[in-house]
Amino acid sequence: MKKTLFVIFAILFVNAIGFGLIIPLLPFYAKHYGASFWVIGLLFGTFSIAQLLGAPFVGSIADRYGRRPALLLSLLGTAIGFAIMAFAQNLWMLFLGRLIDGLSGGNVSIARAYIADLLSEKDRAKGYGILGAAFGLGFIIGPAISGFTMPLGYHVPLLIALGFTLLTLLLAWLYLPETLSQKQKISLNPIQQLLYFLKMPHVNTLILIDFLLWSTFAIYQTTFPIFVKGRFSGVEEHHVGYMLSFLGGLGAFFQGFLVRRYAHRLGDKTMLLLGMLIGGAGLFFAAFSPYLWLFLLMMIPTTLGNSFMVPAILSLLSKKVPQTMQGRLQGATSAAESLARIMGPVIGYALLHWYPQSAYALPALILFLLPLWSKNLNSLK
Repeated sequence: MKKTLFVIFAILFVNAIGFGLIIPLLPFYAKHYGASFWVIGLLFGTFSIAQLLGAPFVGSIADRYGRRPALLLSLLGTAIGFAIMAFAQNLWMLFLGRLIDGLSGGNVSIARAYIADLLSEKDRAKGYGILGAAFGLGFIIGPAISGFTMPLGYHVPLLIALGFTLLTLLLAWLYLPETLSQKQKISLNPIQQLLYFLKMPHVNTLILIDFLLWSTFAIYQTTFPIFVKGRFSGVEEHHVGYMLSFLGGLGAFFQGFLVRRYAHRLGDKTMLLLGMLIGGAGLFFAAFSPYLWLFLLMMIPTTLGNSFMVPAILSLLSKKVPQTMQGRLQGATSAAESLARIMGPVIGYALLHWYPQSAYALPALILFLLPLWSKNLNSLK
């Protein structure tokens, strides 16, 4: 089991490198080809539009044919997407690369299904916290790669991400076992799978909360490069990568240490509500911080809040369905998160154009209001 968890950790780590690398790179890469704020938002959203359909499909493959073939397929699609973007000659090739990566984008959802297969219910929040730590560590390296290598050309960070992805594909091919004990003949229709879970009591509530959480993340995270560069004097493109690396390191520490240590004591529901309040407060004060050092200081509680919310909501969700449905559940959850990432960048860049501080103030407001949704949150166990 430890070897399998290590491989899953490595896959999420590399996935986070690619994700962290894209956030500071993509806005400037797209502007290089003349993209407006609206087009940049759509470019971020393209991946999520494709993943909205792709993730439930890949999740269904994971329950029908096994976790291993679904994950290998997803990693191959990610590699192809990075390759197309690395050799892009115009804006439409950037869109194509993001589209292909999104259609096969099930790395995270299948990794979550593996955790549900391997760990007992009481240990899942800690397991998802460890996955979050892997993502945080990758998010240190990804933005740093962008920061150091963007001056050499926008294609260079993408070639590095491609190399990491191919290495992970080889690692999964050689060492990743199958953990699904009972395969099923189920529909591969992604829309049907998503609608199935949206009709389930409690599960639909949790998926809606997950959607709103990821909407807040998408709004402020994707606007981070342009927001920081436009608001604070002296900030250059490569500085954005360093800042995101710093925040990624904090996320890795919080999820690898605090969540792992306190998940049992707090419980999933308390950890989720606490994360909303802490994250909302951090975002609100970050929105109106007049100095860069104060802005970054306020991003610390924001990162802490995220570190509590993500493993808590995933653990709550995983406990609502049996092992044989974990692939489809995580695929449906990823689809909801994809929808949030479609809307988030478009809303975020519209807010950035209208009133920059609102790209952080609106997510803060959503997080403050969610705990007041007492009727639905009280049903969580």
